[in-house]
Amino acid sequence: MRKIQSIVNTLFLTCLLTPLTLIVFPMVYGVADGSKGPSYLYLFGGPLKWLTVSNGEDNKQGFVDAVFNGNTGITIQWTQLLCSFLIIFVILCVIVLIIKKITSKK
Repeated sequence: MRKIQSIVNTLFLTCLLTPLTLIVFPMVYGVADGSKGPSYLYLFGGPLKWLTVSNGEDNKQGFVDAVFNGNTGITIQWTQLLCSFLIIFVILCVIVLIIKKITSKK
């Protein structure tokens, strides 16, 4: 029962941390030529960039600025989101395992 509870807790923490990567990890810039003028692409997420915000304006400062000021579209790359989720889950499992080994030695 303790093992299942530990996995559920790790999954819950992963669900909390995955959206936080949108704000914590720095964004990547890109420019795409649109039919009505240039469109600036801002890629967010971590460890893989799984959210793309298309914007008609340049010089966005962060996630909130890019999403809520002048965006023309948002795209979620579901496979990269799933891979990011799994990477974060594995990292958390390793951290939990290390903590358990350290505390069991004492």
